[in-house]
Amino acid sequence: GYYVSDGTVINYGLELHNCDITGNGEAGTSPVYGLRVRGVQDFVLTNCTIHDIITNADSVGVGFRDGNSTNVWIENVEVYNMYDGEAPQNSDSDGFFLNYGKYTNFTMINTSSHDNSEDGYDLTGDVTIINSKSYNNHGAGIKIWRRNNPTIPSYLNDNFHPRFLTVINSIIYNNGYYAPDPSDSNPGIKVSYGAGLNVSNSVIFNNY
Repeated sequence: GYYVSDGTVINYGLELHNCDITGNGEAGTSPVYGLRVRGVQDFVLTNCTIHDIITNADSVGVGFRDGNSTNVWIENVEVYNMYDGEAPQNSDSDGFFLNYGKYTNFTMINTSSHDNSEDGYDLTGDVTIINSKSYNNHGAGIKIWRRNNPTIPSYLNDNFHPRFLTVINSIIYNNGYYAPDPSDSNPGIKVSYGAGLNVSNSVIFNNY
């Protein structure tokens, strides 16, 4: 995969275009990323396909993990077949992943996330998704939530800071799995811990 690390400073103005990232992860317990980004500002990712990352640990297509990132533009990016061999309720393999940090002003246009072991989009941040698709994921099509975990460093913990997701002109279908308790299921869009959601001109169907 490809790893953009912040070290002790934020990376400004980085761009990645026209890439194809694939491959099997090695045995182990650490997550495997197609693209992992940590602490960026004014970051652009376009015209990429990230797929078939198969491992016995968690696998993630595009992951923003740790550090703080803002002003991120993702366009024409497809992620599929992030697979860890786990049942949906135990998997943590997502197409797009934002977590363990503070993420603001993210825009995703013409993106697609499908056929992943857990969620299509697993987001803890302020994100706008436009003209995108999430389908055939074993978890939620899109998940938006806030977190408060005192066991992680304070600079990674958003202390239930307000988070808001906007979905425009998008299609979310065939996601989730059956759970006897509906609160344990992962439907088309799942909102947790008081995150905000605005959906317009979108189609959501055939999700659990």
